[in-house]
Amino acid sequence: MLKNRAIVLGSLFILLVACGLRIYYMQFKSEAHMDEILSIVLSEYNEYGWTKPFDTNRIWNAKQMQEATLWNDSTLRGALSDVGNLWRNNRDDPHTNLYYSLFRLWHIGFVHTDSQSTFYRGMSLNFVFLFCAFYFAFLIARRIFGQNYFVLFFLSLAFLNPASISNTLFMRPYALQEATFLGFCYCLLKIFDFFVKRSFHKPFFLVSSHSIKKYLALWSGFVFMLFVGCIVFSFFTKESREAQLIAHSITLQEDKTYLLEGKMVFANHLFRSHEPYVILQSDVDSLHLTFTPLSIAQEENARYIRFVTHEVIQVGENIGSLLYTLSVSYKLYFALAIIYILGCICIYFFDFLSYEVLLLSVPTALLLLSGYFASIFVVMIFAVATLWAYKIHKSKRHTLFFIGSLVWALILTTLLYPRYLLAFRGYRSQEVGDKLSVDYLLSHCVENFKIFCHILISNLSWSIIIAIFIGIVITIFYALKYRTHLKHYLIQVPFALIFGICASLWAFGVIYIAPYKDLRYIMSVFPLLCLLPTYTGVIIYRIFTQYTHKYAPQYVIGGGLIVIYAFVCIWSVIPMDNKKITTLQYSNHIAEKYHQIPHIHTFAFMQNGVFFSSLIVPYLPDTYNMQFVNSCDDLTNFVVTYGEIEWITDEQSHCPLHSYEVSPFYHIGTIRSMIVRLKGKPLVDNQHRILESKNKKE
Repeated sequence: MLKNRAIVLGSLFILLVACGLRIYYMQFKSEAHMDEILSIVLSEYNEYGWTKPFDTNRIWNAKQMQEATLWNDSTLRGALSDVGNLWRNNRDDPHTNLYYSLFRLWHIGFVHTDSQSTFYRGMSLNFVFLFCAFYFAFLIARRIFGQNYFVLFFLSLAFLNPASISNTLFMRPYALQEATFLGFCYCLLKIFDFFVKRSFHKPFFLVSSHSIKKYLALWSGFVFMLFVGCIVFSFFTKESREAQLIAHSITLQEDKTYLLEGKMVFANHLFRSHEPYVILQSDVDSLHLTFTPLSIAQEENARYIRFVTHEVIQVGENIGSLLYTLSVSYKLYFALAIIYILGCICIYFFDFLSYEVLLLSVPTALLLLSGYFASIFVVMIFAVATLWAYKIHKSKRHTLFFIGSLVWALILTTLLYPRYLLAFRGYRSQEVGDKLSVDYLLSHCVENFKIFCHILISNLSWSIIIAIFIGIVITIFYALKYRTHLKHYLIQVPFALIFGICASLWAFGVIYIAPYKDLRYIMSVFPLLCLLPTYTGVIIYRIFTQYTHKYAPQYVIGGGLIVIYAFVCIWSVIPMDNKKITTLQYSNHIAEKYHQIPHIHTFAFMQNGVFFSSLIVPYLPDTYNMQFVNSCDDLTNFVVTYGEIEWITDEQSHCPLHSYEVSPFYHIGTIRSMIVRLKGKPLVDNQHRILESKNKKE
């Protein structure tokens, strides 16, 4: 009893130390990675900062740009609306909606554009994930190592290392993923405990094999009728139909003309555009308009037509009509086939639905939603678990338990985020596919392995790596020594070794296929990696106590050796300065000193505003004003009018500057800023401006 209480108190002390280290290093976070700012843009479902460029022909101050791109709606209704939009489409294919939705709900009642307050509020959610992760890690350690002090050793390694601290100080889904990794592994351990019970896996609904066949037949008949209905529908779509055009949006252009976007309104909700399954083909030649346009252009979305006109038209006004036809795409039949297959799988595994399946499928779904790379770990663990179930139980129901749980987890994942499976055909999945080629493997395998080892050594230590290696070597030695009982030995392999090795393989695989060879993609799995050095400590302790118990009590030699081992390992991972915290090393935003110069007029011409919104806008002082323009045409007028301007542009927007005196100001990402002045009038040195401004302030 006293030992259990000491372990609990020791765990709480480690949690306090872990929180203290994170709070201490929080003060050094004055800058954020651009993806952290995009977390806010996407969670708030802002258009500015993502797809919508800043309006031209108006003066924007820094406060207005920050309110447009950062937190700007503190109401519960606004938060729920944004969560609904994220559920439909989070606009970020490489990630799911889970973190963005939680991040958005966390900021109910909060509206602030100050960067430091924004960072602290965002990182505070990661502390909630930290508490959840620590709780699951404590339960896992007690289940694997028992009621002994190895629990404290594991918790210290898992949450005091630089990678775990970096994770908490990074406003991205990886802290959530850390908690879901540990929650998934704990629930898996609970399933293994239940597996030997007779009452294991009793279904909620008893369905006979005859009933399953009947339901499959009914489902097949229903889908067949839908298939026939689609074929019949395709014959009626060839007929030309009339649609009304209404004014959807109107923009006043620089040449005093109006850019009018017309939207088609259909009389029948069935015979209309249903992209990408029913494709609209509009007949522009059949247009009947209530005004005379200067030009007509068909947009990529056939439902919209763009006009240029001198006439003043109100939004929502009926501006004409035109004819259109429809065509049924092969994607509709393909979608029906997928729905049919998924329905058959659900019916087949319906009688697999039990308490244990829910216990495993819910954390599995959350882990899948924490990030797409997590699916690799899930498949790996479920493959090992299925093999283990086959070794333990030969029955079909027990063998298919983990496969059935995975099926229900995928169903739950799709319900929580309907676009989940669509990301596997996105641009990131294509990049992964390219890296799975033999040529890439042969040319980059050594390089990726070096990067992986560098990340491990930088965020753990050489002593930890050596300890892991020793533990694996000892395990292999004992496996070979007792190879006559290898089948029995494999069943008894410690879960610490299984989880640790799977986590190591997963981390290396992610570094291999990740778009950037960066710590952030694998820092969520570091607590599981720390199971390996703890496992090494356990087997070293057992070996020494086994051979030295005749000469001294086990706590004298074995215990003393483990205390030294634990002290060396823990001391080697604790970061002593902020340079070891990777997520504090981002220094790619506009330096504050650049905005201490005397005010000059600023103009921006850029095609992509994402970099500008995430790298520059959050750090601008409130008094900073600027204007966005559509082209380079007015650059000369600006320079002549104001004498000297700051000109901001990106790599996609090139303007001829050979007739001006140009002094580079700063360069961040794809954004370039420069001071522009007519030739023959020398520029004042920028650094001189800064020093002069500081002297005036002093």
